Amino acid sequence: MPGTTNYEQPSFWRGQDALQWEQHAANLRSYENMANHLLDSIQEVRDLDKIQDMYDIAARSGIFTQQALRRVPHLQVKALESNEDHLRMAKIKFSQTSAEGLFDSIDKLRDGHPYPPLIAELADMVDLREHLTVTRKMLEEHFMDVTFSHGGPHKVNELGDGAGLIVAWQNAHWWRRAPPEGVTKDDYPALVINNAYEALDDNGIFALSLTGHDYEFGDEKMDKKHMKQRQFYKHLMIAANAEAGKKLEEGCPYTYQKGELEDLLSHDFNIVRRDTTELRYNPAQLLEVYLLSALGPLKDSGMDQDEIEVALRNALLRTMQTTTFPREGIETSMQIVATKR
Repeated sequence: MPGTTNYEQPSFWRGQDALQWEQHAANLRSYENMANHLLDSIQEVRDLDKIQDMYDIAARSGIFTQQALRRVPHLQVKALESNEDHLRMAKIKFSQTSAEGLFDSIDKLRDGHPYPPLIAELADMVDLREHLTVTRKMLEEHFMDVTFSHGGPHKVNELGDGAGLIVAWQNAHWWRRAPPEGVTKDDYPALVINNAYEALDDNGIFALSLTGHDYEFGDEKMDKKHMKQRQFYKHLMIAANAEAGKKLEEGCPYTYQKGELEDLLSHDFNIVRRDTTELRYNPAQLLEVYLLSALGPLKDSGMDQDEIEVALRNALLRTMQTTTFPREGIETSMQIVATKR
């Protein structure tokens, strides 16, 4: 069957980051909404039903691909992901191999989920095992023409040269933050864009989506809306870094400053649509977003799980003593749709 992957399950699931990504997506459902926003923008330019081949670059576990297939079941998808744990999750979700290795490892996690106790106490938790079971069943029954491969987004031109659509969904910031060895962070975005151009057919579309945390709109009101521009988030990150023995580096909060990404695209593409969107989070969802961000420097510090739990509680308590928690959070996002020159 097309897309079927022969994959040997690991005896122990190592990918807690990948599991946390799936837990977060299941809890908030915002990733599905954000994926649909980009699909809506693409639909305004080209009828999705007339697109046959899609390349999903830096796909993680395929959340965008899942939403695309719900709307366009006939799509033939090739996806790239460089993180082995996210790739493993994607291959399990999109293949017919047994998922028992994954589920056994979820059961072995503390309380059956990948979150520290504090986050689980405060978040609106969804049963991860049930969520993945339902997702896998839906994909098995309907959508199998999907192939996941290991590789960074710059390898998109190795997938072929006839794609009708290439999607970089919520990942263009990593082009700057984690370029491959031998390529600078300033040169890598242009390399990805050039290779995407080569991989598209003559009428192909390159579609990108970034959050307002990484993309500077250039409008002061819009730039201040994003939930990670709030003082509570900034103070929490300072406190978490202090718990990890680090000082939070200061600098431009944006990966791409006003017009920068558009300038990079304009060498090879015509930008035909730019849409801004907003998603609203309730307090529990917002706190989950904030605490997962604060978890980053603590995990990188080498602490064990119990030490991380204490440090995370200390950081949250310190922040709540000095800063008012927002009543709601807004996730701003920019969708860019471009065609070949």
